[in-house]
Amino acid sequence: MGFPRKYTISSSREIKRVIEKGIKFQAGPLKIHLLQTRTSSPNRTAFAVPRCGQTVVARNRLKRRLQELVRLYPIQSTGCLTVVRISSACYEYTFRQLEKRYCSVVEKINQEHARYRPAAQQAN
Repeated sequence: MGFPRKYTISSSREIKRVIEKGIKFQAGPLKIHLLQTRTSSPNRTAFAVPRCGQTVVARNRLKRRLQELVRLYPIQSTGCLTVVRISSACYEYTFRQLEKRYCSVVEKINQEHARYRPAAQQAN
C-alpha cells in the first residue's frame, strides 16, 4: 500500500505556495518547507526528488523511503503543509543515513512548534 492520497499535496500551485511562503528547515541535502494552515486537517506532504541522471527505480526507491520516514516520524502539529526536498546526494544514502537527517529536521520542527504552542493556548 502506498502513501494515502489524503496525506499528499498534489497541486503544483500549492507546492509552490509552501516553498515560497513556508519556513525552511534543513539538514545537509534534505530540506523541509513547512506552511502552517489555520485548519485542523491532517498534515499533507509532497516530495521533490531530482532526476539527475538516475533511473526511475532509484528515484522511486528514494520516494518510498521518504514516505516511510514521514509515516514513522510525523510532525507534531495538525494542518501543516510540507514539501520534502532533497538533492542528488541523497541517492547515495542508505535508509539509516536518510533517517538520521530526516529525524534531526523533524526534531527541530517539533521543538519550534512546542515553543509556540503554549502561547497560542494561553491566548484562547
